[in-house]
Amino acid sequence: MSDELKVLIEQFRCTDPILSTMDDRKLILYIVNKALDEETQIFTDSLKLSRTKNVKLKKTRKISGHFNSVNEKYKNFGVNISPRQYFHRLILAYILNVLGGGKH
Repeated sequence: MSDELKVLIEQFRCTDPILSTMDDRKLILYIVNKALDEETQIFTDSLKLSRTKNVKLKKTRKISGHFNSVNEKYKNFGVNISPRQYFHRLILAYILNVLGGGKH
């Protein structure tokens, strides 16, 4: 989790009282599922991926299926997508959209 994402997650938590009861791992799982449901496009601007905290994303069938389909799209071109960067960008895009500052 980058410093930028950490700040945005705290801002996002304030949008709903129930979200404030979730730990980082549950909140991130919730955000990823919401982003997939809403077909959120990933954040494409440059990122500073300095890690201040490592939060593992639970690989549910839905999340694995989605990521595998993304990876398959580029696999034939010899490109391997980083799940860490992909989901970081997806979470960032979703939160920015919800908070009204979306640019991706």
